[in-house]
Parts: sequence; structure tokens; C-alpha cells
Amino acid sequence: QAQDKKLTYALISELTGLDKETVRRNVKTLEENGWGTTSRMAGIRFSASEEMNAQLIELNKVERQLVGKFAKILANNDAIDSAPAPVEPHLPVISPADKTASGKS
Repeated sequence: QAQDKKLTYALISELTGLDKETVRRNVKTLEENGWGTTSRMAGIRFSASEEMNAQLIELNKVERQLVGKFAKILANNDAIDSAPAPVEPHLPVISPADKTASGKS
């Protein structure tokens, strides 16, 4: 079942194509800054505060605008056929209430 699976350095490495040691170092930095936790039992877990989630939302808005501008530049220089349609935000927003309700406190 999906609930039995855990996020690991190896899985992130496989999904992203990044070296496993690079993933490990970056996850360690995120953990040190309060963005997540790691354990052998639970794997890697996102555990940011509501304030951090708000920062992610703002960052995602800026990121989407910049990617759109970049796509337009590429399209104007015939590097791609046309600018892509805007996409919905891809980062999940997890409130502390969601984490405790699902038993992931």
C-alpha cells in the first residue's frame, strides 16, 4: 500500500536523477533549517510550519512567473514552438492540523 512506502534518499535520487549523496546533503540542510525530518523508520518527511508553507506559496508564485517569462523568451527566439499554458501550483500545502489529523505530527 502507498501508506507503507517511505520517501528515501534512493527514491528521490531515482526520481530526480540527482546523485544520492547530493540528495542526502540537501535533505540534511533542509532538516537543519526545520523543513523536514528523517528517520530510518519513517524515512524523509516534510514538516514545515504554517509560516514556511506561506513562504513556499509565495516562492511558487514568483517561480511560475519567472518560468513563464523564460518560456516566452525561448518562444520569441524560436527555441520552442510556443509558450506553455500556465500551470497550477505543484507544491502541496500541509497545515499542522492536516499533519496531526493524519497522525503525522
